[in-house]
Amino acid sequence: MKIGRFEISAEYHHLLYIITLCFVLFSVPLYFRAMSSIGIIVMLINWLFEGQFAVKLQRLKRNPGIWILASFYLTGILGALYSENFQQVTRHLQNGLAFFVVPFIVGTSRPLKFQEVRYLIFALAASVVLNSIVSYAIFANVLDVEISNFRQYAFLTSNVHLSYMAIIAVSAFFYFVTRKRTLLNQKEYLLSIILIIWMVVYVFFLRSFSGILIMMTLVWLLLIKRSLKMVSPVKYLFLLLLIGLPLVPFYIFNQIYTENFTDYSFNADTLAQYTAKGNRYNHDTATYSLMENGRYVGLYISEKELKQEWNERSDIAYRGKDKNGHPIRKTLIRYMTAKHLRKDSAGFAEMTSQDIRNVENSIPNPLYKNSTSLYYSRLYTLAQAFYVYKKTGRPFDSVTKRLEGYQAMLSIFSNNPVIGVGTGDIKNAYNEYYQQKYGRTEDYVGGHNQYLKVLATFGIIGFVWLLVALLGSWIVQKGWEHSLAQMILVVILLSMISAVPFDQQRPAILFSICYSLFLFRRPLKGEKSYKL
Repeated sequence: MKIGRFEISAEYHHLLYIITLCFVLFSVPLYFRAMSSIGIIVMLINWLFEGQFAVKLQRLKRNPGIWILASFYLTGILGALYSENFQQVTRHLQNGLAFFVVPFIVGTSRPLKFQEVRYLIFALAASVVLNSIVSYAIFANVLDVEISNFRQYAFLTSNVHLSYMAIIAVSAFFYFVTRKRTLLNQKEYLLSIILIIWMVVYVFFLRSFSGILIMMTLVWLLLIKRSLKMVSPVKYLFLLLLIGLPLVPFYIFNQIYTENFTDYSFNADTLAQYTAKGNRYNHDTATYSLMENGRYVGLYISEKELKQEWNERSDIAYRGKDKNGHPIRKTLIRYMTAKHLRKDSAGFAEMTSQDIRNVENSIPNPLYKNSTSLYYSRLYTLAQAFYVYKKTGRPFDSVTKRLEGYQAMLSIFSNNPVIGVGTGDIKNAYNEYYQQKYGRTEDYVGGHNQYLKVLATFGIIGFVWLLVALLGSWIVQKGWEHSLAQMILVVILLSMISAVPFDQQRPAILFSICYSLFLFRRPLKGEKSYKL
């Protein structure tokens, strides 16, 4: 490119292209969303000023999968034609723009060398590690940040999105140490191993079920692939063990559910009616919609005594709100139930200062603050949510809200099966569903499932188009020949079960860059490109 007397060589354009890719991948896990958007804009401007459009057109012809993947963006434009809410149309098109722009930029730019690809993955890993250091510092109370929910340990971004970023980085480093060992020096090899271990541990620390599921599925598929190369009969024994392995988490979950949320019968007439101070207990024996650690929350409650005791030991009024805006009294009653205490003066006397602080910080069960039970507490909250959902029919946490959202999407799709409700009207349709069912709207739009949201928004036509865009581009580009292309496709397909990466800026940028880098890489004659 020439600007007046100054001419920028192709090498400088290529260098800026790599720098902006590193900047975008480093910024994606951070809180400031504008950083990654600015990086994409700079990358596009550099691509335009670089010129060489004849060469780029040849690369586009060499990688026809670019057209197939990017074509899905047209569903949003077509869906706008029969939408009424153009504010939502604009938001949808803006968030999904990365899946249209990035494949064209990456697929038509000069293919990267292994060393250059390594810089990108290290940039992504550096940002994930930075996030993990902040998370661990909060967990270890090095940073004075009050945490009432495990998701808040992902302080700079969503724990779900952060787990996706860690998994992509782990997949790339695994490829480096297994397929490109000879291109790494000893320090780089050891650093890659350390980063793999660090980020795998971090994925489990984040306790994102979708992230953990994806990570374990990748490992499971890898083990199956390796076991197929074994000699018989060891191969069949190992395969049998692998096939049964996914049943283990279900067994553990069932044990937790059985121990803590099994309904038990009792004679209401035999329950103690008065406290030691002579005040009457309130026993909710009509409904049993909530349990904590195997005990019904609604039994043995003396709010008169609780109010007096609480107001003497806390600066927050008994009828006030905890840190997350929930009624203090409800959090307190759940907390004391979890400790197997009666909700009266005698029970409250066993509450420590730390217990009081936990309640004020919206912690309804002491096991949530037990550092040795992080994973158990996540399974516990999931079991509790299913219990309440089964008893009341109302969602209790993010997982059961998603299940309810799935039903909403399927209902919307059944009413508009061919072309859906359109790009801009999906939120209105979602709120109408909740208004009719519960008499209120719901902000948890989309049900966090890309497949169902596409069905509801664009109908069966859009759903088929989505599958063609992802799988068709992978088939045309012979993605099965590329190790990283295989892993990234699996990550994308699994992530769409519990997220909407095509409609959220961060995962859209992350997946579009990584998928394009390792799939649209057929070089022209004379161009050098590393081989996977």
